[in-house]
Amino acid sequence: MLIVLAAVSLLFISSMTTVSAEGENVVSRGETITITAQLLQNGTYGDPVVNQRIEFFDQTHDSFLGSDMTDSNGLAYIDWPLPSEHPLGFMMINATFRGNQSLSLSPSCQWMPLTVVSATTMEIQVKDSDLAPGDDLNLIVRLLNDMNESLSGASLMVFSDSLPLGSGITNDTGCVSFSFHCNTSWAQLGANTVSVVYEGNLALFQKGVETSFSITVEQIATLIKHDNALSDIVTLNDSITLSLTLWANEETLPNGLMMVSLDGTTQSSITTNGSGVATLDLRINEGISLNNHTLIIEYTGTDRYSISILQIHFIVTSPVLIEAFLPEYIVTGTELEISVVVQDILNRPIPGASITILDTLTEKAVTEPLTGNSNSTQLFLPITGPKGIREFIITVNDAQYVTNGTYWFSEPIWFRPTLSLNQSNILGFASPQQEILLVVHLINNNANYSNKLVEVHSINSTLISQSITNQVGIATMAFLAPSSEGHFVFLIVCSGNESAYELSVILEYSFTVAKTIPVIIIFDYYEIIPQLKEIYVQLTIQGLNGSLLRSIPISYGWLSANMEIDSSNHGLISLHLAIPSTAGSYLLSYESEASGSLQSYAGSAVIVIGEADVSAAQGIGIVALAIGSCLSISLVSIPLIRRRYMLT
Repeated sequence: MLIVLAAVSLLFISSMTTVSAEGENVVSRGETITITAQLLQNGTYGDPVVNQRIEFFDQTHDSFLGSDMTDSNGLAYIDWPLPSEHPLGFMMINATFRGNQSLSLSPSCQWMPLTVVSATTMEIQVKDSDLAPGDDLNLIVRLLNDMNESLSGASLMVFSDSLPLGSGITNDTGCVSFSFHCNTSWAQLGANTVSVVYEGNLALFQKGVETSFSITVEQIATLIKHDNALSDIVTLNDSITLSLTLWANEETLPNGLMMVSLDGTTQSSITTNGSGVATLDLRINEGISLNNHTLIIEYTGTDRYSISILQIHFIVTSPVLIEAFLPEYIVTGTELEISVVVQDILNRPIPGASITILDTLTEKAVTEPLTGNSNSTQLFLPITGPKGIREFIITVNDAQYVTNGTYWFSEPIWFRPTLSLNQSNILGFASPQQEILLVVHLINNNANYSNKLVEVHSINSTLISQSITNQVGIATMAFLAPSSEGHFVFLIVCSGNESAYELSVILEYSFTVAKTIPVIIIFDYYEIIPQLKEIYVQLTIQGLNGSLLRSIPISYGWLSANMEIDSSNHGLISLHLAIPSTAGSYLLSYESEASGSLQSYAGSAVIVIGEADVSAAQGIGIVALAIGSCLSISLVSIPLIRRRYMLT
């Protein structure tokens, strides 16, 4: 049988802090290390040898460290507390298997080099771990070995995360100082981790160490304060003046830029002086509406100082300017037309407002809106009731930002009588020095106005005639027409009474004075008389100066005949015309010739002849005669009415 001697083929050293340098195992004294050996048959790739004792030695210092039995994997290990006074430097660990003749296992041993180093520690003093951009991070680092001895000449590196900040060499006391300017190139707002690293020195048997600490970087909070007592309500055209102080860490901050905006629109910028104070003067001018407003003063901040905002809410109001344009007189029984202008003190319209005017006596009121961007509106208020002083109220509605919305005013209410011409003795023309007769009617509030003086004035205010109205309000006046020819205007005047709030009333009356007077022939009426086989026609010739003309030659044409006749008393012209043989409409023409004082006139009238008229004239029945008579009577009434109208 082939017997293969077992050998200790593997040896392991482990500890919490074991490091390797160029293939060497480095351990710190004062720590516990685990030494592990594996017993295998036939070399490194043989089978594990179990239940055999392995002894461990510090061969360099000739000391026994301990022993252990191999397990099922051929492993045996010991935990060795490395004494704190153990010499520094290189040493050999020996693992020995003394063999087992009964199992034909030969002795074997294995060596492993170790480097024993001194553990190092750091003491870090941070002056201030709460920083702001622009501050300095100041720290002092002291490096000590495991004997609490200072380590001089050691090179230390400082990192922020993985970014190197700087390095330094410890002095004789093992200390080194660092100062770093805090800025955004390495320090972010919030928590930051700073590490100090000593990489160690195997030549001096010194172990490396790394220590980290946290710093907090925050901007310095700022605050804007104003020293003025500011009202929530500001009147248009006033100013908001604020003395603003910028504070940071209970100290004022000079040269701080602040932006001023109103309702989101930038207005200006201001900068604090050396004392941290800035003055804001905001004019409430035409660019600011009547409304709620928000004034924002914002310090823009820097890397070091935070942004701060001061908000001021206020309401802009204005007295309302109300201007009413009234007619010269307000007359009862009419409609008052009033133009009202409503605006703020900068002459701007009041958006969304409406205007109401109230008659305090009758309590009648009308309301009109101000449309679009208009500052005026027209109102029409019926005026009723008695004359005299009366109060009115103009109110501005739906205008919440005006400080006064009511305007009171008093105005006299006047009465104006109604004067009408009832009758004149002329028809627009008069002869020189002809007497003119006028009949007028004066009405007061739908009632006859008696015992009131009515006068006739020339156009240049010369009194021509006067009369007192009777119980039914009638006054009759007479005066002579001018002696010269021309067109004249006279004024019929009923003077007012200011103390009684009664207005004058004036009626124009005009006519033409001429030596040659126009005439008119009036078709009064006609009558068909069948039994006489004729048509009776009555005309009247009249001068437009009112005279009824007698003995005036009149030419007229009927059917195919032309005839002449003179007017009789009162200008009457009586014609007896033959009844045509057939029914139809027939034209009667008539004409007067001009004379020394009269102008010519030509006219015509249509006379309708019905079948009944023709039959009656030819002797056909009483019924036809009666129908013809009725028709004639009805036709007579038309020219009679016309005549009265023209004379009036």
